[in-house]
Amino acid sequence: MVALNIPERFKPALKKVASLSDNDAAVLQAALERLPVVRNPEKAASRLASHPGDLTTQDVESIIAVLGALASLRANLPVSPSKFVDELCEGLLGSNVVEEDKGGSLKRRLLSLLDTESVVIGAKAREIQREHQNVFMGARVYSDLRPVFSGAAQSIAGAVVVHNFRLAYMYQNEPCELYVAMDDEDLDTLQKVIARAQAKSKTMTDLMRRAEIIDLGRDDEN
Repeated sequence: MVALNIPERFKPALKKVASLSDNDAAVLQAALERLPVVRNPEKAASRLASHPGDLTTQDVESIIAVLGALASLRANLPVSPSKFVDELCEGLLGSNVVEEDKGGSLKRRLLSLLDTESVVIGAKAREIQREHQNVFMGARVYSDLRPVFSGAAQSIAGAVVVHNFRLAYMYQNEPCELYVAMDDEDLDTLQKVIARAQAKSKTMTDLMRRAEIIDLGRDDEN
């Protein structure tokens, strides 16, 4: 059997799942099943009325985030759910994250948790929304006042405001940055473009609502 290479950031949450009692694991499963589609782990964790065992809100958030990532990974691998979980647990056992005697119960829990509709549909929604070559991560505008010197550089003839637009994005799962110089007119143009996109989004969202289609792209709708 081939063991999956488990990212280090996933291991603490999976260890928490393995350490739950059967009763607490069942409580977590039931809580996730009652949730609407899970897109934002932080919001999903805050919506749980109670946390199983001694899990904190942060623990639950981490578990939900890892389940979503694993659900996306499983959907893109040509293996059955059972084989995927077997290889996942093999990797955890091989790296001593999970004790040998907890391997069987962890497999059963992960098979059940990764089949939870709120997790599966949320993972599909995130993947479809971000299945592009370049994916936006963040942005910031740095503004400077640049002096304009006279020909002899002995005095300042005036000054101009320059904006440096920083765009952070993911390119083929690698973080990248792009810097673009802008003036005030450029900012006005960008603002109009964004306002138009927001207006189109509202029109399409209203259409979905009238057609009673669940908007899986907005965390505040779920």
